Amino acid sequence: MMRFFIDASPNIDGRLLLSGEDFDHLRVLRPKIGEVVELCNPTTQVVYQSELTAMTKQDAQVTIVAKRRGNSEPVCKITLFQAIPKFDKMELIVKKCIELGALEIVPVFTARTQTHPANAGIKAKRWQKIAKSAAQQSNRDIIPDVSNIMTFKDALDSLSRFDHVFVANENETKLNASEAFKEVSGQNVCVFIGPEGSFEDEEIQALRGLGAESISLGKRILRVETAAFASVILLLSARGEL
Repeated sequence: MMRFFIDASPNIDGRLLLSGEDFDHLRVLRPKIGEVVELCNPTTQVVYQSELTAMTKQDAQVTIVAKRRGNSEPVCKITLFQAIPKFDKMELIVKKCIELGALEIVPVFTARTQTHPANAGIKAKRWQKIAKSAAQQSNRDIIPDVSNIMTFKDALDSLSRFDHVFVANENETKLNASEAFKEVSGQNVCVFIGPEGSFEDEEIQALRGLGAESISLGKRILRVETAAFASVILLLSARGEL
């Protein structure tokens, strides 16, 4: 069933007039009169099953058939601190990690980051747009956030809000991610994924000095994007929320 996000709430009679950006989202789906679509308010996480009853070039009217609380969000709130990779890999990381269940993605400049976009603000807006589209496509109940690009220092300064902090380290031999993730008890978890060439030793030590656990994602060296996907999958799988 088609789903898209809305900002509005239905009237007391169960009707809803969609206009502006909400209407634009619906029009892209090209629904037919009488077709049932899902409308999700990401603020309240209420999902409305709605029948399209009328449509003009400017707006559309739907009638609410049923409503329910959304149930697709994992309890484990995952934030991915992703060192910005080369080319357009960040777009793929945002799309797939949001589909899998990540709550937030924070692009980070690290010592070995090879891409420093001059138009960082425009990049961040594009990544947020991709996140919204991915959330809609995968029936998320919220629109996960892609933050503005951070420096590594700023990323370190933001860690107090997390219950657990992990850093993927290709040189780690003692602690496997699958085992480490089983011990997670809090809800707010973050994982640091490095750029091509990984983190510098000083960066790993800085993270560990703030309580981060260094983890291995396996015996093989993974590409940046693969490491990001694997981290989200392994963490949700360990929590039984995949």
